[in-house]
Order: sequence, then C-alpha cells, then structure tokens
Amino acid sequence: MSYQYYFIGTIIILFFSNTGKLKAQTTIDSLKIELTKDHIKGSTQVTIYLDLAKEYLYDDNELSKSHIDSAYTIATNIKEKQSIGLALESYGNYYYVKGETRESIKYYEEALATYPFSEDSLQINNCFFSLSGLHYDLGEFQKAIEYILINLRVNQKNNMQSKVCHCYNSLGNIFKRLTNFTKSEEYLFQSYYCASDLKDSIRMAIASGNLQALYSHMSEFDKALEMGEITLALETALQNQSGIGYCHYVDGYCYVYQGKYEEALEKGLLSLPLLENEHKEIYGSAYHLVGRSLLYLGRHQESLNYLKTAEDIANIGDYIELKDLATTDLSILYEKMNQDNLALSYARKQEVIRDSMFNVEKVMAVNRIDGLYKSAQKDNDLYKQSLKIEKQNKEKQKILSAFSIFSLLLLSGLTLLFYRNKKNKIINLKESAIQSQQIAQLQKEKQILSLSSMIEGQESERKRIAQDLHDGLGGLLATIKIKFGIIQKEIEALESLNVYNQTSTMIDDACTEVRKIAHNMMPDSLTKLGLIEAIRDISDYTSDINIKLINLGTHQFTDTQQIMLYRVIQEFINNSRKHANAHQIIIQFSTSEDQSFIYLEDDGNGFNMDSSDYKKGLGLKSMESRINFLGGTFELDSTLDVGTTIQIKIPR
Repeated sequence: MSYQYYFIGTIIILFFSNTGKLKAQTTIDSLKIELTKDHIKGSTQVTIYLDLAKEYLYDDNELSKSHIDSAYTIATNIKEKQSIGLALESYGNYYYVKGETRESIKYYEEALATYPFSEDSLQINNCFFSLSGLHYDLGEFQKAIEYILINLRVNQKNNMQSKVCHCYNSLGNIFKRLTNFTKSEEYLFQSYYCASDLKDSIRMAIASGNLQALYSHMSEFDKALEMGEITLALETALQNQSGIGYCHYVDGYCYVYQGKYEEALEKGLLSLPLLENEHKEIYGSAYHLVGRSLLYLGRHQESLNYLKTAEDIANIGDYIELKDLATTDLSILYEKMNQDNLALSYARKQEVIRDSMFNVEKVMAVNRIDGLYKSAQKDNDLYKQSLKIEKQNKEKQKILSAFSIFSLLLLSGLTLLFYRNKKNKIINLKESAIQSQQIAQLQKEKQILSLSSMIEGQESERKRIAQDLHDGLGGLLATIKIKFGIIQKEIEALESLNVYNQTSTMIDDACTEVRKIAHNMMPDSLTKLGLIEAIRDISDYTSDINIKLINLGTHQFTDTQQIMLYRVIQEFINNSRKHANAHQIIIQFSTSEDQSFIYLEDDGNGFNMDSSDYKKGLGLKSMESRINFLGGTFELDSTLDVGTTIQIKIPR
C-alpha cells in the first residue's frame, strides 16, 4: 500500500489561483471590453490577454492558447522581459493542463531565463514550485528537490509560513519516494509543527496523515495507528469525510499486516462510503482491503465479490499497483476454493503485472539519472556563459599591449589546435566504435542466418523422411500384406504351424510403427489444423502420462513458428516421460496485446540446474535455440523432487 495521503502534483498558486472553477461570464465580458479601449496598450494588453487565457484554460483549452499567443506577440513586439516571461509561464500552465509535461517544463525554464528578477524574487516563485511538481510526476526527484528548496528559501525569506509548511510537506513526500524515510519523517514533522504554530488544522491533518501513511509504509504499524488517532481527531473536527475515510483505510491495512482481520474488515467497511467520490485508485484499494480481510477470515464468496470489484476498478483506471494486489489475492482465493485453472490463470497474470511494474521502475530510474545529467549539463552551460561574458568584458578594454595581444592570439591558436586534435581523436574513436558495432551486427546476422538455414534444412529433411516412410515403406508393407493374404489358402500347412498369424501380426505392427514415425516427423494435424490441435493429438494418443492442455488464446502463428514450437513441446513431453518419471504435464497457452505465452510444467523428478548434466543437455539447448531463433525468450526452472517449469514468450 504505497498510495500517498495527499498526492503532490503541480499546484499553480499565483497565476492560476482561480482555475478549476466555472469562469465568471461577467469577468470575461469586462476583460473583452477593456481590450477595445484605445488607451489599453503594451504590457496592459498582455495582462488582459493572459487573464482571459486563465479564465478559458479548463473550459476551452485552445481558446486559452489563442489568448496566450496574442499576449506573447505583443510582449515580444514591445520587448519587455517581464511581459515575455509572463506569457512563457502561461504556456507552461497551458501544456501542464494538456498533460504534456516536458513541454510544460521547457516553457517554465524559458520563463525563468527571461524574467528580469533574481532567484529569490516572489514574482517567479510560482515557476519553481510548478517545476518541482512536474519533475516529481516524472520521477525526477533530485530536480524536484532542487526546485522546492528554492521555493522554500523564498517563502522563508518573505515569512510566508503557510507556504513554508506546504514545502516541508512536499519534501517529506519526495523523500518517501526516494525511500529516505528518516528525512521524510523529519520534514513531515516540521510541516506538522509549523502548521501547529499557525493553528492551521487543515495542514496539521495533512502532515499527520502523511506521517500515518509513512509509518505504515515502513511497517511500523503501532506508530501508524497512533498517528492515525491524531489524524482521525483532526479530520473529524474539520468534518472532512474523505480524510476520515482515508484514515480508516490506512488503519485497516495496518491491522491486516498485524493479522487482526476482524479489525481490518471493520475499518475497510467504514472507509468505503467515505471514499466513494475520491480518487478511484483509493476507492478500489478500499475494496481490496475488505476483500483481503474476508479472504483470511475464510468468507470466500464475500471476498470474491470485493476483490473482483477492486480488479475491475484497477483495469478501468490502469492502476498497476492495485492490479498486482487484486490478482495476487484472487489467485490465492481461487486456490482455496479449489478452482485450480483460475488460480493458475491469475498467478500468470500476476507475473505479467510484476514485469510491467519492474519496467515502470526502470523508466523512473532512468528519468532520475537523466535529471541528474541535465542538471549537471545546465550548470556547465551556466559556467560557459559566465566565461563568455568575462571574455567579452576583457575584449572591451583597449589598454592591452601588443605583446599581450600577440600572446593571446598565440594561446588561442594553440588551444584551437589542441581541441581540433582532441576532436579528431574523439571522431576516430567514435568511427572505430561504430565499425565494431557493425561487425558485431553482421556476425550476429550471420549466426541467425546459419541457424535459420540449419533449422529449415532439418525440417525439410524431416518432411522428406516422413513422406518417404509413408509413401515408400508404408506402401510396400501394405502390398506385402495383400499378397500374403492371397497365398494364405495355398499354405495351409504353414497356418497350422501358427507362422501365418505371427507374421501377419508383425506386419500390422510394422505398418502402425511406420505411421507413428511419420506422424512424429511431420503430423498432419499440425499442417492442416494448427499447433493447438497437434498438441491435443499428442495428449489424446499418449497413455502413459496425463497431459493437460489449457488454451486461453494465442496470436496467429506462422508456419515456421508452429513447427518450432511443436518441436519444443514435443521435446519437453519426451523428456518428462523418459527422464523425469512425471505423472502429469500441464501445457498452457495465453496471450497479451504484443506477445504469446506458453507455460510447460511437469511434476517429475526435476534436476539441479547447477549440475554438469543440465549444462550438457542437448535437448534443452535445442529447445532454447529454437525459441531464440523465433526472437522469443526461454526461461527454465527446475527443483529436485518437485518438477520442471518452462516459460516461453513469443512476440506477435
């Protein structure tokens, strides 16, 4: 449970203090009238256009941008930096509302570079706070901290204690995301004490609620419950229904993790009606809380209803953490209800969700690194700019001697030569690296081509052998059988010796064996009906082991993919029968938007994956090579006396 008590997004606090409300038509009309007056010129026009943009921002986004365009055009014509900065900041607000975070950041930074104010000026304080929220949303927490600290310093300098309190709260939540819980706790307490000095019950409740959530996240459940009592008292006094609901919700999860399921159920049921009109992920998480409590109280059918509702909300809103919680508990629930197929299906869904969560974390980590790089790059640009200004000032001085000028020219020439040589070396190194990459790519393509040719040759040879067996030897044996029947009457003596019956039986067995070999080489069902039916044939004709086929859907496989996958599954079945002494094999097909999944599992002897026997196994290497040839992934897991599992992913 990682959802925060009050989410820190970007809050527009100066220019857009009234956005989100219904625009007052009288205000709009009066602004339009002002624009028609002859004496309204220059920066006053800019201000009126930006006020109109503010009024339209949420109701008519594009009309809002049209007014910002007008303001920016006038501002650039009169060349007034403050007006240009205001217009650029308005573009930042416009793109923020559109959800184009990077564009919004670009315009806020351009506004900061344009404004004729110092960093400690109140006029640009809103830009720093907005940039902090935007970088937080992108997971670029170092940049978010950098901007919020500037905002904090300006608010402290101007004795704006309410905003100081808000900055402390924001820093507490940022450090929580960075898992620096000590600093998070420190800043959240500073926010609480600052709000207490101001006798601001609302900010006190926000800070104590965040501390309650922090302690829950740290698994310090007793502290979380103690802080929950403080938060509940504050929210009750404020008559804030959503705050009361969220407080019950956090307490409920604390009780779940303490194994107090009756108390958890009570808190969850209290939170549900209070959170109905709040953020849907919170509302869905409250359903999950009730469902999980009922699950561990053994009330399975009731639990199913709540967990399915939580899953539906998660799917509609694409809330990945709630998806993970809901699918995990549904898998456990279906297992307890003895619905193994559904339990297995949800377990597979959970694996896909966990992969997705890992990818999201990876992207956020990249964003954090990218933020650090851009920060360093910005510092470097500022340093270069200061050098450039210093050089220009020196060039304006006309008291340099001829010797100094000559020395400067000589030094410049040597520097230029040095950097040119250095640049050439860098270019040579880059070209060498590119050549190495190209060689490696060609070698890889050659390996793939060789593997492709080898596998295609194997399949062609298998097909030819199957055809020869069926048409050649199979036909010959059938002819012998017919001729042998014709001469039966003429060899009564042989029949009395039982030679005829024995020989006839042997020929029948030979015909059956030929058909079996031909089928294994290239089954008709694979070419005519497809992969699933070919596997079903194996299942139907295999009597010494139970093969369970579960088809939850696949993409349309090519002929090559069908043959490769058939060989892999055929090899797995043979290994399970001959070497693993397995009693049951489960083969499951499922699909997502961009890939198909195949799970192979047996209950055989298993093996030690670190042993030399595993590493030398040609069958497993052949299976993995075929999957690699298809551009898929092959994951093997085996445990002694438990069994072997293979997960295959094939891109669409």
